[in-house]
Amino acid sequence: MKMIFDPLGAVIKLKRPDGNISDIRNAGFSQALLDFRMVCPPESFLHMTRSRNEAAAEGDIFLPDEPDRIGETVKPFLNACRGLDMQVNGAMAPVIPPDRSNPAMNDYQRALSEASVRCAMESGCEWCIVPPLFVGIPLDEERDVNIEFYKSFLPILKEYFEKHSEGEFKILLQNQCRDHSGHLVRGILSDAGEAVDWLKELNEESVKVLGREVFGFCLNIGHVNICGQDLDEITLVLGDYLDVVVLTDNNGSEDSEMLPFMCASRGTGAVAASADTDWLSVIRGLRNIHYDGPVVLTMADTLSSFPVFIRPQLLHFARTVADFFIWQLTMEQTIAKYSHVVLFGAGNMCRSFMMDYGEKYRPLFTCDNNRSRWGEEFCGLTIEPPEKLLDLPEDTGIFICNDYYTEIREQLEYMGVKSGIEYFSDRYPNTIARKRLKGLWKNF
Repeated sequence: MKMIFDPLGAVIKLKRPDGNISDIRNAGFSQALLDFRMVCPPESFLHMTRSRNEAAAEGDIFLPDEPDRIGETVKPFLNACRGLDMQVNGAMAPVIPPDRSNPAMNDYQRALSEASVRCAMESGCEWCIVPPLFVGIPLDEERDVNIEFYKSFLPILKEYFEKHSEGEFKILLQNQCRDHSGHLVRGILSDAGEAVDWLKELNEESVKVLGREVFGFCLNIGHVNICGQDLDEITLVLGDYLDVVVLTDNNGSEDSEMLPFMCASRGTGAVAASADTDWLSVIRGLRNIHYDGPVVLTMADTLSSFPVFIRPQLLHFARTVADFFIWQLTMEQTIAKYSHVVLFGAGNMCRSFMMDYGEKYRPLFTCDNNRSRWGEEFCGLTIEPPEKLLDLPEDTGIFICNDYYTEIREQLEYMGVKSGIEYFSDRYPNTIARKRLKGLWKNF
């Protein structure tokens, strides 16, 4: 699974980004998103005259007026990434704030999107996220207007593929929110079925023109949260159409880009605070379709809220969060890479493993340090002493089903266990209902 870091908010000096890119690289990220919002931020469209004057005063390029110079503005960023061996395989076109009402904004977006796609292709990217047109467009015309908008990229792609016959490039549509009297609600492509219909029509045309499908989908988790949707349902509909996932957090009402787990609602009384994003639905939904594609971690608003000299440490923590998601999303792939599986632990976590994966990847047995339980049957498995782990078949994975992971791992390493040691967590179960009472589980 590719974890791609979105540098929006992390790159402060766009003309001299080397230090910021170095911080990202040192934090453990090896891939970065070419986010054109760095050089053409959404706020540019809020007060355009002021933004235009400020750019002129600083000697900067005001891209809404000169979209063809977009490559010039991101050149220092791309050079810094190359110099630090940071891969840049994907891009995101500029976006118009959802509360804009002047239809002229669509003309800016058309020109900037085309320039972004051209620059992304020239930079070696494999895809570019291009948001749909929406400003001042009646609801009953949104589909027709945008189908023609996306089809307008086909001549550009044809020109590219004629020069790079072996090249790969896709334009990705993305689920959107809509501003309704100051409140964000479900917008264009927030319905997965609608998104699939659009993609089918667009790819049918692209096959006629180019001989290949060039349109895909990017699912923005932040927008899913704002729209109050269940990712279990969305992912099943999108299926193979899903090319990229944008991982970000918000409070469910504002389109902010926060590091996952940063937004939580305060509990009352003895009730603990709970996450504003349904991460159980996110992880379970992506697991259900065995998603293993690129994940973009974007956290611009979290970064902007921290002083500059703290941000490098925050980037290291972001890498930890990214690793957590990779671990959670690839849980089954990790289990499947072993020919045999053994568990360590005979409690609720073992029960969870058996409920989620026990039928497909049946363990040989489970272990426990409690000698009084050796020989007991638990969830259809015999509880064995840890010493039995010293004599396992080749290519066996030992999955620790216990919160004392570090201590048990050290125990196994001290014992001289040679098999692969993994950690299983039941924090985000695949099964919706959980039977925690002893004996209430499915027997295999």
